[in-house]
Amino acid sequence: MLLPRVRVAALIPRENAILLALHEKDGRRVWVLPGGGVDPGESMVDALKRELLEELGLAIVPKAIVHACEAIDPQGSRHLIQLSFLCECRADDHPRATGIDPRVVDAHFVSCEDIPRLDIHPPIQTDLALLMQQGFPHRLPLPANRWVNS
Repeated sequence: MLLPRVRVAALIPRENAILLALHEKDGRRVWVLPGGGVDPGESMVDALKRELLEELGLAIVPKAIVHACEAIDPQGSRHLIQLSFLCECRADDHPRATGIDPRVVDAHFVSCEDIPRLDIHPPIQTDLALLMQQGFPHRLPLPANRWVNS
């Protein structure tokens, strides 16, 4: 049975641009919102903070969930659920590929006008451009651990 992979992503706006990371795998280059998978027992917020610090050397402050998407391979070999968090980082922080994840080869802020022309995975170019134009109008609060012992 295929289990979905939960991926958390940081949506970090700066002026009229957002931060994207360039991933290279099997000779293919794609842009992604920076982030990664949630490990068992790890909260989504903790996973997001860990991934951004490990991969890009950025300390972030997640503010709200602003986008969700799902991508399921028609052959059933991959199932991705991505939750994107509006985040802040210090204005003088500059993202850099740290080398911890060899797939991350670059990262920089990409203007809203250029986003629709990029190869982004999952393919959310239109969503990202619209969210930027609208100023992220729909914001869900950060998730909290709701586990209750009975």
